[in-house]
Amino acid sequence: MRGQLWEGGSHCQGRVAVGAAGSGAAARSGSEPHGRRTAVVEGMPTHAEVIAQNPLEAPAPFWDNVFYAFNGLAAFLIFSTVLGAFVLCCLGAITRLERLEDRWASERLAEPKQGGRRREDEAKQS
Repeated sequence: MRGQLWEGGSHCQGRVAVGAAGSGAAARSGSEPHGRRTAVVEGMPTHAEVIAQNPLEAPAPFWDNVFYAFNGLAAFLIFSTVLGAFVLCCLGAITRLERLEDRWASERLAEPKQGGRRREDEAKQS
């Protein structure tokens, strides 16, 4: 049977509903009688059968989830530390390069005065 059988024996075509009143798509449609409904779905395995077929579908125990959360936090902290160190190293390298370029620029500006004197001094010595 493609639909679901309700407590009263009526046949609901193509709608989805779950155990208690007020839940599921059929309860929102407002066409079914009020009260507790029991849905019988053919061909749908129970939760226990699904877990028996695939154990990964089972919910993890609480302490496993705590362990996974701490591992995730540790991985995040390690990654963020490495990334932060890389960024700080880049900023340090940029700062040192700016200082080096400033020093070269100041030497270049001062060089023509000293350079002319150096050439004159070298000419006198030879």
